[in-house]
Order: sequence, then structure tokens, then C-alpha cells
Amino acid sequence: MLSDWLRKQLAESGFDIEMSLPALLGGLLFIAILAGGIAADILLLMRRRSDSDSWAQAVRRLRERPWTLQDVAFVTLALATWITSAWWLQQNAEPGRANSVLIGIGSFLTVFLTVAVYSACAIRSKKTTWRHAFGMNRESFGRQCRAGGFLYLAFMPPFVLIGWLYAMALKGFNLQTDRQKILRVFIDPNLPLGSRIAIVVMAVIMAPIWEETLFRGIASSALAKQARLWLVVGVVSLFFAAIHGHLPALLPLFTLAVALSLAYIHTGSLVVPIVMHAIFNSVTLTFALLFKDVI
Repeated sequence: MLSDWLRKQLAESGFDIEMSLPALLGGLLFIAILAGGIAADILLLMRRRSDSDSWAQAVRRLRERPWTLQDVAFVTLALATWITSAWWLQQNAEPGRANSVLIGIGSFLTVFLTVAVYSACAIRSKKTTWRHAFGMNRESFGRQCRAGGFLYLAFMPPFVLIGWLYAMALKGFNLQTDRQKILRVFIDPNLPLGSRIAIVVMAVIMAPIWEETLFRGIASSALAKQARLWLVVGVVSLFFAAIHGHLPALLPLFTLAVALSLAYIHTGSLVVPIVMHAIFNSVTLTFALLFKDVI
């Protein structure tokens, strides 16, 4: 009924469209996000001059974090081990999508726990606090979450533009622009509900926490003590995009990583990029389901 009503309204407005209800809802959600993003960008530009926390102070705060190159080396080794073991298991596992999903879940959980346990042990051994290490504190948690949502919206208009230009460039060179493997698996109608729920948990909760802890929380602050900040942001963001192993998403993911890095540096709280990352992955999964019959 609602689908027919929407089609009728669009037809009366001069649109000739044959689209499922999920795709129509996805289109409305996309427009709402872009509209909210444009409004957020305008507010950011208006508030820029009155911001009391200067960029120099933010950079100094980042470099005062307790993380070192030794910490970067350990977590990088853990990440390399995860990628290698996951690849080996995928190559030697029995054929079947269920086996592939289980391997992915197991390896993902392993690296998540490794980064989490190492961070907790390192903070204790360095005799510091989560607030000093990552800018986290209970008192301002709600405000930091709201900042993450706001900055996600502000990031989306330039992200969409860059992603569209990049996709056009890939098509111009006759390169594939298909979905990431995890998205193809996620929208597979034959995928068990339990596996689909596991993918949501990994993408919306686990990935934002361990990836932001590793790339923004530990690596960026440690490397910022050794090199210029623009170089650190560029290298860390490129590595973040590269580990996803999907050429059509390379530049968009690099853009996302830069935005997450800038958000962390500016706000001083790892909660902000974690929330941005979680919302981004949630919306991506939602769009994958809503547009699965269209794209």
C-alpha cells in the first residue's frame, strides 16, 4: 500500500520510476543525510572563527598521548598476523559461504580482543588513564557521541562527491566498481540470520572500536611525535584504506580515514571517530539491503 502510494506521488510529480519500496526509502534516507550534512557544514563554517580550541593545541595534545613506536609495532604485527591467518584459512577452508563467514568472524574477534587487551595492559603499565591515552571520560561521553553524529553528517557531502568522481574515473578506465565482498555476503538471501547478525556486530561495534584504537588512537599519536602531521594522517589513512583490499573503495575509504583522523585530532576524544565510524558502517549496511535489487 505504502509502496503504491509513493509511486503514485512520484508519478503525479512527473517522475517515471519503477522501484521497490526499500529502494525508495533508501533514496529518501540518502537525501536526508545529504541535507543534514550540508546544514552541518554550514554550521561548522559559522563556528570556525569562534572555536577556542586551536589546531596547534589539538596537535600538541595528540603528541602528548603516551603511545610509542613500540606500541605501533606490536599492534601492526597483530594486524599482519590476522590478515595472513585469515587469508590462509580462507584458501584452505572447505568451499561454502558459511565457512567463509565463520573464519571471518573468528579472525575478526581475535584481532579485536588483541587490540583491546593490549590497550588495557599498556595503559596500566604506563600508569596512565583512558582519558590521557584516548581522551575518553564518562562525564563528556554523551557530548562526544553527539559530536560524532554531527561530524558524520558534515563529512557525508564531500564523501559522496569524491566517491562519485572516483567511481566515474574507474569506469572511464574500464575497472570494476562492484561491492565489497562483505557486502555481497551480507545481502545474500541464503545467508543464515545468525551470520547476518554477526556481520552487523562486527561492522557496527567491533570494527569501529579496534580500527579507531589502532589507527587513530595509537598509530597517529605515536607517529605524530616522529613526523609532520599531514604525512602521518596521509600514511595512516592510506594503510587503513589498503587493508580493506577493495580497489573501488580505496579513495572513499581514504577520505573516510582522513575525516576520522581530523575529528580525533580536533576533538581529542577517540569516542568521536568511533561513533562516526559506527554510523558510517551502519548506514552502509542499511543501503546495501535497501538497494540490493537496484545496484
